[in-house]
Amino acid sequence: MHSALIVVEVPDNKKKWRAFMDDIDRPEAGPLHKSRGVERLSKNVWLVNFRENTEPLARLISAATQHLFQLARISPRRAGQEHDFSVGTRKRTAFLAPARRSAAAVR
Repeated sequence: MHSALIVVEVPDNKKKWRAFMDDIDRPEAGPLHKSRGVERLSKNVWLVNFRENTEPLARLISAATQHLFQLARISPRRAGQEHDFSVGTRKRTAFLAPARRSAAAVR
């Protein structure tokens, strides 16, 4: 396995989310979604190829920890299956489509 689907809790407070996004899109490192090996799939979901580039994964984990946001990792090798995980107090389900370029829908 060399990629991970990373889902980060979106808080109700928009200022907290903006602060998190500012941390992962630091000017000295550039926007996370433009980093090599990273694909932003939705507002709070990233596909990270950590064999190609480990720094974006570290940035996501560090910022989520700093802002006390929950984070979930879903393995793309389990594509075609639904994955349940908790985000804050709400239970979410993510479906990772079995495709060459993985896509995720979180509901």
